[in-house]
Amino acid sequence: MLTAAQRHWALALAILATLGALQLLILGAPPPLTELPFGYGPKIALVAAGEPLGDATRLPAVPYFLGALAALGCGSTLAFLLKNLILLTPLAWVLLRVWQDGPRDWLSATGLLLLLSFPQLSRHAFSLVPAEGYLISLIALVFFGILRATPATSGRQLAPYALAIALLPLIKSTMLAAAPVLAIALALKCRSRAAAALILVPLVVAVLALSTLHWHNSGRFTPTSSLNGYDFWKANNAYALAVFPERTLDEISALAPRVDPGLDEWQWNDAMFAAGLGFWREQPRAALDLLTRRVGQVLVRVRGETSPSSFGLRDQLKPIGIGYMVIWRIALWAALALALACVWRWHRRRGSVRRGELTDALAFLALIAALALPWLIGWGSERRLMPMVIPVALYLLHLHAARSARSRHSETHKRGADRPDAPAH
Repeated sequence: MLTAAQRHWALALAILATLGALQLLILGAPPPLTELPFGYGPKIALVAAGEPLGDATRLPAVPYFLGALAALGCGSTLAFLLKNLILLTPLAWVLLRVWQDGPRDWLSATGLLLLLSFPQLSRHAFSLVPAEGYLISLIALVFFGILRATPATSGRQLAPYALAIALLPLIKSTMLAAAPVLAIALALKCRSRAAAALILVPLVVAVLALSTLHWHNSGRFTPTSSLNGYDFWKANNAYALAVFPERTLDEISALAPRVDPGLDEWQWNDAMFAAGLGFWREQPRAALDLLTRRVGQVLVRVRGETSPSSFGLRDQLKPIGIGYMVIWRIALWAALALALACVWRWHRRRGSVRRGELTDALAFLALIAALALPWLIGWGSERRLMPMVIPVALYLLHLHAARSARSRHSETHKRGADRPDAPAH
């Protein structure tokens, strides 16, 4: 006979398997690992053959992970199953804990069901590439850890969160902003030097190791990607005015400024950055117009850009996805408003807000800012919003659970106060 916890785990894994099967049905089996898009396929082929990556265009975590699976003889479907078993089981655990530890009311159930049925979130969370297929679950896991952390949290409990934080900058260079935010917030919740060391040291080691690997492969000691300059140019040029945000900026890739073919990848990266900065100097109004469009894309817009790469049933699911984006936008604004209100209450009367509540609010605001900043500087698409989705839901459900707990405590206290004194003997 299964215990209640075992039944919950069985249900969570069954939901995970169902969602994975739906992704395979909707999108079809992924292409062979060495033919995966976004420049990952050739890198995976190099790793599978025992060769170095050779440059700094793609960060190492995803190519090495999938390359190792390819070297072991895994096909793309088996890799899909293994990757999601490893990455999404912790996410299933997080959502299960949110339900078990919360008030288990209709609001909590609705929020979790919306997350599980969010088409864009599910598609990107299950994908083998690009990086969002790894970031969604890792960021959600760490932010859950921040909300639950206390000074009594043990090192054993902190270790998975510290590992997840250290992995983030090895997956995508834009995580160089988000990873320190998460690490500092978690350390502040734990309030001990030992915990801070356990959290921060692996992150520092990971960044130094990544910089060393890039120096070995490409000649520059840096944790960033040599494609960052190109991404910055794509968002900051006159051609983008006629394309963004209605269509993907990939359409203007062939219009990138020509540079000396003798330049190495970092000189080319620097030339792209210079071209983007030149656009700001020469056409500041147009550059500001594009910036306001990117702000709208992050905070307001609900329709994704059209793309010639749509496949499977993606086009048929777009109207449903738009509805979910409207709901998530409302949730995002509500979460931002509540977090800002918490900070404002603390500013007006510091004794009215507990330290942990303030740290949670600041961590949420800083995380959203850190995830949005690379998009505002460079460019992004709907998938780059997806790592924000679950933290928004977790923060709102955390506030709802705390409010419900206070309400129950108040009612219990009131009933105790109204209870007549026991008769004397």
